[in-house]
Amino acid sequence: MKYFYTILFTTTLVVLQLVGAGTMEDSTEVPRESVRSASYREETRKAAILLPADLGPDEVRDAEITEKPYGLEYNTDENSWTLYATVLQLKNTSVYGRPGEIAQIEYSLDGERPRYAWIVVKIDDYSFSDDTGAVTAIDSGQNIKLYVSGAYVSPNGVDWEKCPKNDTYCMNAGFIEGGFPQSEDYDGLTLCPSNTIIRSGFAPGNWINGMLAWKIRVIPNS
Repeated sequence: MKYFYTILFTTTLVVLQLVGAGTMEDSTEVPRESVRSASYREETRKAAILLPADLGPDEVRDAEITEKPYGLEYNTDENSWTLYATVLQLKNTSVYGRPGEIAQIEYSLDGERPRYAWIVVKIDDYSFSDDTGAVTAIDSGQNIKLYVSGAYVSPNGVDWEKCPKNDTYCMNAGFIEGGFPQSEDYDGLTLCPSNTIIRSGFAPGNWINGMLAWKIRVIPNS
């Protein structure tokens, strides 16, 4: 069944890319460089979260969010990708034969044009939330930070086949995002949801076609 989803996802991805290419910027032809990960990475790094102007750099992590966060960025020091989003709805469903909970999210690369994707919140008894203190339930309307980091993460994308066997998170995420075909356009990485959003900025709009399995951190509301 998962391989059927893989074929369906690959077909849907091609359609999305064709439609996206034809509709962006009011049907004006978009240069190839504008849809590669490097083209929007630097733009979103500078404005991923909007914060009060009087805050110093040491206060950023603890600051309250004053606007809806946005952006997709790569951090070379932490070997990590980060995506900011807002939860729209949650759904209990089977995640490739295992009980789980998923959520639809809204995200934007420029703070203006919304895009949509699905993420996995929980599979079996494992939660993708990284809140280690008081448990913060993920709910609709919340702003969240999604991120993935590790030796299997690079500026080119995520290689789930390199997951360490003792890494519980990576093994669960690799199960969810594994099984997709490799692509030479993605430097030999698979066409999984992580690499699709990193390389093109888009993600499957239907959860059946693929879901992001990144760690989740709830951003407190102001």
